[in-house]
Amino acid sequence: MAKKDSAKPLTRKQKQQWDHIIETLQEYLTTAEGLALYERMENLFARIHRSKQELPKLTIQEERALNFIRRKLNQGRSPSVREIGRALGLRSSRSAFRIIQRLIAKQQIERSSARQRHLLIKI
Repeated sequence: MAKKDSAKPLTRKQKQQWDHIIETLQEYLTTAEGLALYERMENLFARIHRSKQELPKLTIQEERALNFIRRKLNQGRSPSVREIGRALGLRSSRSAFRIIQRLIAKQQIERSSARQRHLLIKI
């Protein structure tokens, strides 16, 4: 694998090729399809940037809840507040709801706008 510091300067032909690629990309991004692709890329880069930032500390209960939610989502469905509470050994669903609210505040999960009572794990 080549080191980043030892990169050679671009040749004139390579610069022309990059200029052509950039011009073509600029034209494409003015189309409806190009704008949709740009928005998807923007969301992806925002998530990558967010995941590289320092993550907030989670309590043991928050960590357990997050792992439970992750397992349920991997099985193909989002858990209910009561299921999360039962998995954590809580008597009150309100306590589970508060944990979910803290995970949302710490940007670990988010509620899906497409489906009611559906949680999504943030990257």
